[in-house]
Amino acid sequence: MAKGLPAGGRIIACDVSESWTSIAREHWTAAGVDDRIELRIGPAIETLRALPPDTVVDLAFIDADKTGYAAYYEELLARLAPDGVILVDNTLWSGRVLDEVDDSADTVALQVFNDALVTDTTGCARWCCVGDEPHDDPARLTDQAGALIRRAGARLGAGEDLGYRHGTAREVSGEMLGGERCR
Repeated sequence: MAKGLPAGGRIIACDVSESWTSIAREHWTAAGVDDRIELRIGPAIETLRALPPDTVVDLAFIDADKTGYAAYYEELLARLAPDGVILVDNTLWSGRVLDEVDDSADTVALQVFNDALVTDTTGCARWCCVGDEPHDDPARLTDQAGALIRRAGARLGAGEDLGYRHGTAREVSGEMLGGERCR
C-alpha cells in the first residue's frame, strides 16, 4: 500500500505491540517506504481521537480488538473522504456471528457492529468475503455473509437490499469502487 501512495500520501499505522511492529519496521525500511508510514504505539482509539479534526482519511483498514470496532468505525467515518473506503476484517468471525448462543465479548461486539452497518444510512456497506485459511470455502463464506445480512435485516426490520453482493473479491470491489455509487 505504501508504494502505491501518491506524492505526499502517508499511512498512519496504529498498534499496541513494540515487538511486532519492530518486525514491520524492518520490512518497511527494506521496501524503502518507511518514510511514508507513521507508526503510533498505543490504543488505536486514542490515536484516532487525537488526530486533528481536519484530517481526511481516504482508506482505512480495521483489524483490531473486536470490541473496539464500532468506536474505530465512528471515528474514521467522521474523517472519511466523500469517496473514501473503510475496510473491516473478521466481520464474519468464522461464522460465529451467526451463532445466537455464542455470547463471547468479541462475537457479541461483531454482531452489534454488523447490525449497525446494515442499517447505517451514512455509508454503503458491502461484505466481500475473502477466506484467509486454506480450508475456507468461498461458497460457505458468501453463504455466511448472506445469512448475516438476512439475520440483521430480520432483527432490525430493514429492507431487502442490505448491501450483500455475491461474487468474487474483484467483482464486488469493482462494484463498490467503480460501478454503482453508494449514497
